[in-house]
Formats: sequence, C-alpha cells, structure tokens
Amino acid sequence: MGGTHIYCGLGGLKKCSPFPVRVSPGPTSHETTVSSGQGFSDAVTGVVAAFTIQSKDTYGNLRLVGGDTFDVTLSHKTDQSVQYKGIVEDQGDSTYIVTYTILKVGTYTVDVRYGGNLILSGATATLVLPCSITDACATKSAGADYSLPEVLAVHWKLYPSLSLATGPGVTTAIDAIQTSFTINAKDPFSNDRRGDRTPAGLGSGSGNDDPFLVEFFGPDNYYDATSSAIQNIYIDANANDLGGMFKVTIDGKQSPPLFHDVSETSMRTVLEDLHYPRRRVKVSRSGYGTFGTQWAVTFISHLEKWKPADVSIDTSLLTGTSARGNVTVATLYGDPCW
Repeated sequence: MGGTHIYCGLGGLKKCSPFPVRVSPGPTSHETTVSSGQGFSDAVTGVVAAFTIQSKDTYGNLRLVGGDTFDVTLSHKTDQSVQYKGIVEDQGDSTYIVTYTILKVGTYTVDVRYGGNLILSGATATLVLPCSITDACATKSAGADYSLPEVLAVHWKLYPSLSLATGPGVTTAIDAIQTSFTINAKDPFSNDRRGDRTPAGLGSGSGNDDPFLVEFFGPDNYYDATSSAIQNIYIDANANDLGGMFKVTIDGKQSPPLFHDVSETSMRTVLEDLHYPRRRVKVSRSGYGTFGTQWAVTFISHLEKWKPADVSIDTSLLTGTSARGNVTVATLYGDPCW
C-alpha cells in the first residue's frame, strides 16, 4: 500500500508481496468453442473423416482439460432420413477429435452441439472491441455464425460386384443386328462413380475411366471381347497437307514412328508389341474433322494396368498446316455408364 509491498507479518526479507495467483479457465461456452478440419467440408464414402473441437470459456481461454460432452450429427440435405453420428474422442487437453463415416454420397449439414447449443466452426475467438485491460471482456468468433457447415461426400473406389449391367443386350440379340446394354459403375456402397470431387479434391476416378471387360462366348467356339477402356488417338491439320509421322506412348513404352495414315492393323500390331506380355487391343480407324484421322483403341487385356493418363502422343514429326494431335477417353453413354 502506498507503493510499498505488504509483509504479511514476515518482515521485509520474507515479505509475501508480490505473490503468484493461478487463474484457471472458466466453464466451457458454446459461444466461443470452435471446430475445424477437413472433415468439416470433405468426405469420401466408407473412409473415416475427422475434424477437431477446441473448447473455450466465455472469454476465449482454452479450457486445457477434458470432460466436456459434445453431440455431432450429420444429416443428408436431400434425404433427411439419412443421418450419421460423429464419434467424439476426448484428448484430455480441451481438444476433441470427431470421426465419422458416411456411406451415401451427397451434401450433409454438420450439427455440433454443446449443452444443446450449436458451437461455431472454422473461426478463432477474439476480444470484443473496444475493450480496456481492466474490463472483463467478452469474446466473439471473428467471421463466424451459427449456420450449419456443409460436408460434400463423394464416392469411393470401384466395386465390380455391385456394378450393374442392364439393357436388352444382356439377354437377347439377333444375328447381324446391333444391340446394346449399359454398365453402371458403383462403389462398395452402391453409389454411382461419377468422378465427383470434394472442395479439397478428395475422390477417385473421373467418371469414364473404370475399365470393364465384356467377353462373348458362343457356338462353335465363337469368342469376341470388348471393353469400356477406349481411347481415341487423333491427328489433324488446318489444310489438306497433313503428313509426317507420330509416336504413341502407353504406360511408359513409346512406339516407333508411325506414318500419319497408318492402318488400323499396323497400329494394333505396334501397340500390342510395346509390352511383354502383350497387351491386346482392338483398333478402328475413321476420319477426324475435315483433314484428320482418328484411331479408336480398345484395350481388351491387362485392364488393371490401364490408366488414361498413361496414353499420350508425340506429334513433333508431323507436317502440315498447324499439324497437331491428342488422346481422349471415349465416353459411350455418360458418366458413370458405358
């Protein structure tokens, strides 16, 4: 007092002032407790997703201890009958890891509650201004509100056992008359594999790169095969002067130079000889645009090794006005059907 420390009856050498005071956080408040993490926006069906809850008191102090109870519910936006509960794991230090697994694709709202009240997401608690050092200052979460965040859940890997083949060509055909059927690619939970991606890029496939082999067996040892693994190799020019040669690379193996008008039989032989054991293909040739040529390559063996990105063309040896070329994936019907 009067600028002099008190002695507490201990004398000047053992005075008790200044002395430490431990200030502990107050009770958990839903108004400042926050949650964040990739699992708050991105999920893949059948794959565990996660996000973190950080509990805080009214003034934004970390609680530092565990013991809080949170309720987490994810609800499908268009099918309200589909809901999933989050599993909350107390880390004992005021953080809580929430995990969940979604089985149906779609957009979900994420409801995280403490004491029946929504908590905030993706924000950091800050002091409410103006606020002096002597005030008991409340806090807010900058840029946040109590609207429900949304998670986009996309399909997982291809699961052939649940993929579907439908259409007249599955059961009935007439000699020399074209028929067809459709294959619908599915993941392990019967979701269509459309090639969707989450905001962070999670997901698999492009919607047209799932390889299905179709084999036909008939009387007198008849056999034929085709597949959904079809890529179009084309070259083109802006005038009727296309010439020269080009090379094709498949899975790291490059072909020798091919003439710009190479036959489908010759191209098939060259492409099959690129690897050992041979990877069987079918090749059909057709016109492309006004002056170009296209070869449709159907892969009918070693489909487990087929990746569209592994097929490319080198057009540096082509001649002609604006001579060019490219490789595309053939889409027969539309994602995710063939």
